[in-house]
Amino acid sequence: MKYLGENLHAYNQSLRWKYEGPSDSFKALVDMAAVHSSCRLWIQFATMIQEKEETGPGFKRRPCRCTRGTETVYHLYVRERGRFEMESIFLRYGNLTPSALEAEVLKKFKSLKHVPIRKQERPERIRGDNLKVYRVYPVGMTQRQALYTFKFNTDDDFKNHLEVNPCAKFEVIFVKGSWVKPSDIAKCGSFTGLIDA
Repeated sequence: MKYLGENLHAYNQSLRWKYEGPSDSFKALVDMAAVHSSCRLWIQFATMIQEKEETGPGFKRRPCRCTRGTETVYHLYVRERGRFEMESIFLRYGNLTPSALEAEVLKKFKSLKHVPIRKQERPERIRGDNLKVYRVYPVGMTQRQALYTFKFNTDDDFKNHLEVNPCAKFEVIFVKGSWVKPSDIAKCGSFTGLIDA
């Protein structure tokens, strides 16, 4: 306390969360509980059954990629964490990057006017009004991996994943942006007045 009393910058840093709000990683962790663990388990079981059915000889699926001339388009599947149904995403070969995937996922779900799964108890003030992608990861990962350790390190890592996993399936974690309006932050100003008082 003595250090914070003598160091204005450190004091303001310690109170940043009051006007910036919780981090995206914290919101993603809290919202995991919006879907009960038993429901998440059944989604996992259903996904495993579905994948087994898809390997059967009678299963008909769309092509995983289509080539016309020199251009190849990849067909991927994405669902929100905590849901079972997949949505189709298409990426051109010249744009096979993790950031392009996130952009297409956001574009697709916004076009569907998607309402993300989140804890209903979350105060209205921190729900925000902008849909934002926190993480996109391959289906089948644990939440520990998805939230903390998984990442495509390079564009080549992502391309290799698509080559090894045709019609790759991903899950997306959405968080809501805009903790408070910029005008509200301007009203808050800094916390220097607390020290000066």
